[in-house]
Amino acid sequence: MTHRAESIMSAAESVLTGLATTGANVERGRVWPVSGLPALTIAKGADAQFSDGEDFDGISRILEFSVSIHVTPTGNPETAAHAILAEVYAALRADITLGLAYAYECEILGDDEIELDDSTDTKKARLVSNWRVYYDHSLESAEV
Repeated sequence: MTHRAESIMSAAESVLTGLATTGANVERGRVWPVSGLPALTIAKGADAQFSDGEDFDGISRILEFSVSIHVTPTGNPETAAHAILAEVYAALRADITLGLAYAYECEILGDDEIELDDSTDTKKARLVSNWRVYYDHSLESAEV
């Protein structure tokens, strides 16, 4: 078994793999330069307990993650990034549970300002979209 946060991140990666604009160019937790643009990178953020006022035998948590959109613009970099962002949004909102019985909401927190890198011969741009997933696990284990 695995921590539910890990299975949520795996589910997000699966949902985002195969988009028309980025195809299989999806990586998790990438810390080195991205090749094969356009591409997506997915990074886990904070994973905190929250109280929603209900009394039950489990823990409710909020997992935050980001989806970075990497493009090599041939025209306006915002236009290229926004085209991919529309697909990311549609994919993550198509099933707000990401196909997991213990996840009950995947919502967008917002998008960061686009970052442009023109320091090399090949111009690159990155747009980060921030998300959160609400999920539950038992009091005894983060795996169930």
